Amino acid sequence: MTTAPTEPLRPKDTAELSKLLAGMYASATPVEVRGGNTKAWGHHSAHATALDTTGISGIVEHSAADQTVRVGCGTRFSDLQAQLASAGQRVALDPPDRGGTATVGGVLASGDHGPLRQRYGAGRELVIGATFVLADGTVAKSGGQVIKNVAGLDLAKLLCGSLGTLGILSEVVLRVHPLPQASATLTMKADAELATAAALTAGRSVAEPCAIEWDGEAMLFGFEGAAEGMAMRAEGLKADLQAAGLGAGDLGELSPAAAETAWGRLARSREAPAGGICIRMAALPSRLAELSAAAQKAAEIAGAEVALFSHAGLGLTDVVATANEGGSVEELLSQLRRLCSKVATSVVVRDRGWQGEPEIDLWGPRPDAASVMAAVKRSLDPKGILAPGRFAPWW
Repeated sequence: MTTAPTEPLRPKDTAELSKLLAGMYASATPVEVRGGNTKAWGHHSAHATALDTTGISGIVEHSAADQTVRVGCGTRFSDLQAQLASAGQRVALDPPDRGGTATVGGVLASGDHGPLRQRYGAGRELVIGATFVLADGTVAKSGGQVIKNVAGLDLAKLLCGSLGTLGILSEVVLRVHPLPQASATLTMKADAELATAAALTAGRSVAEPCAIEWDGEAMLFGFEGAAEGMAMRAEGLKADLQAAGLGAGDLGELSPAAAETAWGRLARSREAPAGGICIRMAALPSRLAELSAAAQKAAEIAGAEVALFSHAGLGLTDVVATANEGGSVEELLSQLRRLCSKVATSVVVRDRGWQGEPEIDLWGPRPDAASVMAAVKRSLDPKGILAPGRFAPWW
């Protein structure tokens, strides 16, 4: 089998993307989509042709009154946010973005997100409509241009989180929100037990924090909205924590500069260090303390150092690990899956700190829904040319 071209193909619009894919499908040529190249998740084929979507970029239409924006999926997410900010709006997503090169399509196709998911949901909740190209070059559309529309089978949402295996997003219509007038960040020291209880209390609070995070040592509660209500909401959360007996006397507010530093550090900390991995575990928010204990025990067995970072209100916990001398991150992963088999719904490798294909089981045990996922893949991509083997060995 011949190797793929060294230079990626770079279509400039949907029509050219369609033509390229049709030709690749006819010759059964495997394809992998690249945007900002910030999320190399899953397995990759050395024989796949790289398809760079950054040529399909720019805001096509921004309707500030309708709170929607139509944008090419190769647009840098940071550029989109900057342009929307000039109109006092934003897309309410805050995924980690190394170097500011992540694209709109990449953010959606990876299903990546940041702390704001607590308040606004994942990217798929903000997609109103989309134009995308299937493996055989067919151009398809889903949804519409306005927030309130009856979309029927919403295929665009299916593509969110699919890692480029089902189709290639070309343009999307996204819901936008006004920029908040003010923001505040409260913090309190917390071990895993306290963090679990605090996250559950904050999630039920009428104070409605937009972010509930734990960095392994302290809780971070984010608030944003109207300036006049900020202090009242912060006091409301403090009262709820005190009523639950959770030591809210230690709750303090960070300065704007300190808050920016804290949120930025939290995002960067989830990146896998050189030779290490970042493992994501999904479980009920009430199981955070159990996940933390399992991670520490797995680290002892495997001879590794671990740090935990959790979207505590969402039940998503990241374990960032490096091996000590004689230790093994592969063994750490294996032990985590063993110890968390009855607690976590999934334990997968989110990021890895080395180049090339890993000698490691990225995805873990095959989920019950894998057969359905494989059937959807076969329906939309019968020849399997889009990101082949990305979810191996699931399908």
